[in-house]
Amino acid sequence: MDNTSGNYATAGAALNHGARLASHDYLDFVQGWAVNCLGHSHPAVVAALESQARRLINCSPSYHNAPMARLATLVAESSGLDAVFFCNSGAEANEGAIKLARKWGALHRGGAYEIVTTHGAFHGRTLATMSASGKPAFEPLFEPKVPGFRKVPLNDLSDRLRDNYLYARAVVGNELSWPVINRLDS
Repeated sequence: MDNTSGNYATAGAALNHGARLASHDYLDFVQGWAVNCLGHSHPAVVAALESQARRLINCSPSYHNAPMARLATLVAESSGLDAVFFCNSGAEANEGAIKLARKWGALHRGGAYEIVTTHGAFHGRTLATMSASGKPAFEPLFEPKVPGFRKVPLNDLSDRLRDNYLYARAVVGNELSWPVINRLDS
């Protein structure tokens, strides 16, 4: 692993099979870092992957396919939404949300584009999502940042934050496109 970029700290040993690291069993609750947690080599997962690989491995978004259509219908019907945006990562999902918020601001708020996020939040590793994130380690990286993100304190349950939208409007004014509401930790 000498040729890897070194972006992430590692456990110092390479996984070789299932839930074993060198000669020790362990439980892997990290996996894809909020992407999936399907375990390692479970027979049901392996069978599903083998079955799908025999039909279609990765279809371009330029084409429709039956499994995607079935899943979109299931998600739309279960959520009450009209449409579903499929993506490959949290960063891609957040990029889509940023674009949607800015489009909505352009169409309905006279060009508003600013988005409120919280200090300490993490939204991904693309340039825009790093700009939205409130992680201090990201502040000096890759300047200039994508403009339009205002950060507010997390877990501030004072009266001013009880209505997040009104507070966000007070912070940003009429330039607010959309607040990104992070969960409040108790």
